[in-house]
Amino acid sequence: VMPHEGTDFGSPTGTPVGASSFGTVTFVGFAGATGNFVRIAHPGDIETGYAHLSRFAEGLKVGDKVKRLQLIGYVGSTGRSTGPHLHFSAKRAGKFFDAETLNLDGLRTLDQKERPQFEQTKAEYNKLLEAIPLPPPLSSPKPATAVAAPATTSTSITPTESAPAAVSAGAGTAGTSQAGSLFPTTPPQQGKTSTTAPTTPTTTTPAIDEDPLFGSEFDITF
Repeated sequence: VMPHEGTDFGSPTGTPVGASSFGTVTFVGFAGATGNFVRIAHPGDIETGYAHLSRFAEGLKVGDKVKRLQLIGYVGSTGRSTGPHLHFSAKRAGKFFDAETLNLDGLRTLDQKERPQFEQTKAEYNKLLEAIPLPPPLSSPKPATAVAAPATTSTSITPTESAPAAVSAGAGTAGTSQAGSLFPTTPPQQGKTSTTAPTTPTTTTPAIDEDPLFGSEFDITF
């Protein structure tokens, strides 16, 4: 049984991989089961390895000096691998040891001796931030107001003259019909009564010339 000497970090193919610390590149290439592999030598006789890379950083070669978190390659699944991940290993004097004990998050952890100075500096910046005036609060949105449709007006148009239905003579005189003529050909004679039958008022609704929302393009006649 071959031991698994290292820590696997699952990540999508193509994720950038940076050097764990300052050092010198001692190997770049394909290394059998570890696939595309980069090895870096660090002070203190420590070496770190980065395996299963999909590809290397452009121009990276043996002898290059690298800085902490400098790009050296990209996550992949080359070699003996069941999925994309970074296999990170560490050796001290040629023997594997737990890579997670390297305190790789040291740059994100503040030493206790430096904390008082940090707190003082933070307090000064907090005063500057608190002195910045805040913008006025946003007003609550007003409820939407419904747009009333234009009122339609019903107009009764009465002709100036109505067609007489009949003209009746005085007592004992037969009525004479003038149907077929829009207006009476002769005015009623004196002493006689002119009776005009009531007509039904004509109601029309004018077309809406312009809609307040859409304009005259959408004229509608009710």
